[in-house]
Amino acid sequence: SATYWNPAAMVQLDQKEIMGLQATLFEDTTFTFLSYAHPTAKYGVWGINMTSLSSGGFEKVSVTVDPSSPPDSPDFLSVQDLGSFDVTQQAFTLAYGKQVNKKISMGLGVKKIDNTIDTFTQSFMGVDATVFSRVNKNYRVGLAVQNAVNQAPSGSDDRLPLTIRIGNAYSLLNDR
Repeated sequence: SATYWNPAAMVQLDQKEIMGLQATLFEDTTFTFLSYAHPTAKYGVWGINMTSLSSGGFEKVSVTVDPSSPPDSPDFLSVQDLGSFDVTQQAFTLAYGKQVNKKISMGLGVKKIDNTIDTFTQSFMGVDATVFSRVNKNYRVGLAVQNAVNQAPSGSDDRLPLTIRIGNAYSLLNDR
């Protein structure tokens, strides 16, 4: 999952890894995460992931108001059922991590995020910058600046939020 959380931490991998997660959260809502990381001998670690949150079954209706009818008249308000629609948020990330020196690695993640509600779609682009350090044999620390650079959809002032995350881990029992 480092392709999402901290691409710099992918340098810990010794071999290719694939990860998949599918969860049904509640009625007609699913979360999916797929990730692949590919370490190389000289060029660092490359990774890719797809994250998706999808909800379906929302009712689509058309409401018509007839202002010439009195409000208590059955003709004042008419509701027509137009079926249903889905809401989907999906992100694709290309991630890269490289060991800089013995203790520090750096990483980048370039992502495209699509939000779809019925027939409306809005897309964002973002860049994450990350650092990972194995301070000693047992202690690791990471820093991720998500959406350090981001591009709003054309014709919109919407932006992805700048998010800063810090994480650490201490391994006990000889790294088991």
